[in-house]
Amino acid sequence: MADLDGNALAGLLADLLGGDPTCMRVECAGCGSESMIAEMTVSMDDRGGIARCPRCTAVMLGFRESSLDVRGVRALRPGEG
Repeated sequence: MADLDGNALAGLLADLLGGDPTCMRVECAGCGSESMIAEMTVSMDDRGGIARCPRCTAVMLGFRESSLDVRGVRALRPGEG
């Protein structure tokens, strides 16, 4: 798996949420910290991947094709930008 930042999710999330999702704010269900999607650590391969909290490394998002698992996200808020 290749390790990337949250910008690697831009296309997938834009298809699901519209606009530029990388500046959206997410709150980690594990530690409660808030960060931009662009700040997440993303591991991807040809089947999909996971996005981790940049603070505690808990899995926040899981994705495969056009399916998104957000169990690790307590809140998603619009960002600035």
